[in-house]
Amino acid sequence: MATITIEWGLIKTVEGASAAWGARAIYTRDYGSLGGFGRPSVHVNVDVVSNRQSIAGDEPAKRALAQWLARKRGGAMALLVKRLKEDGVLPSEDREIAIDHGRFHLRANPRRSYGYVYITAWMDAEPAASEASR
Repeated sequence: MATITIEWGLIKTVEGASAAWGARAIYTRDYGSLGGFGRPSVHVNVDVVSNRQSIAGDEPAKRALAQWLARKRGGAMALLVKRLKEDGVLPSEDREIAIDHGRFHLRANPRRSYGYVYITAWMDAEPAASEASR
């Protein structure tokens, strides 16, 4: 089983992965004008800073993981923003969000940071031929 270590993120060491990415992103929740039913609208933003992220693993897996993260519709970062908003996770909380899609996984948590969200995403390694035939 491969072990991947990354510099940034929620989980720094991932077992059984072919690629892993981590970041400490700026996390804000802004309350705008009143929306439907007199409730304030909420805008959630997760801004990944280039020097607070790291990626490791083999090149094809890193590309596949990056594509999964960046897709506008159904990508991990879009799903993370949606979950942070829907679940009402505040930057002052210590609550983990988990997103799993086949071989792809993401975990995120603000860790009571009042302004950051720590994110780790990884792609499972394919089982070896000997494991697959069991």
